[in-house]
Amino acid sequence: MISAVKRRFRSTVGSLIVLAAVAAVGCGKSAEEAAEEAAEGAIERQSGGEVQADISGERMTIKTREGELAIDPDGGLELPQIVPPDLPILPGARVVMSARQAGSLMLELETDDAKSRVVEAYQSEMKAKGWNETASVRTAEIDSLQYEKGEGREASVSVRTEAGRTRVVLVVTTEP
Repeated sequence: MISAVKRRFRSTVGSLIVLAAVAAVGCGKSAEEAAEEAAEGAIERQSGGEVQADISGERMTIKTREGELAIDPDGGLELPQIVPPDLPILPGARVVMSARQAGSLMLELETDDAKSRVVEAYQSEMKAKGWNETASVRTAEIDSLQYEKGEGREASVSVRTEAGRTRVVLVVTTEP
């Protein structure tokens, strides 16, 4: 289930970036206004529902009836209120992306901490908060940890290094 949520979010984000770039050449409107209208129209056609997009510089927020997606490559997003108290967030981590949809939450965080330290911290903190590790895959590029808790709760933690910083992608079910 979690991998399907990740694919859906990645597909939406990729489509929006392409649409924003194409829309930037809109006639008589600012690039941001054109990108917002293009993103809203594309998502509305795909979902059949109303969409509100807000694009300001590199920061983007998209809201639908089903959920919300926010991206700020500079890491200036606030931590969403929907973050479950049993999901550890590293002190000092910056929120680069957040997405929520029907019982699930996805966050991408950025930190200056070493990848190995981040993986160790998540393994320790997830266990301390009652999560059971069900799988882990470690490669030179990415470490992926899978967890379960109670009936129907799942979480994944993926850690990689990008441009000298450590990126953490958290996906969690917020309800069973």
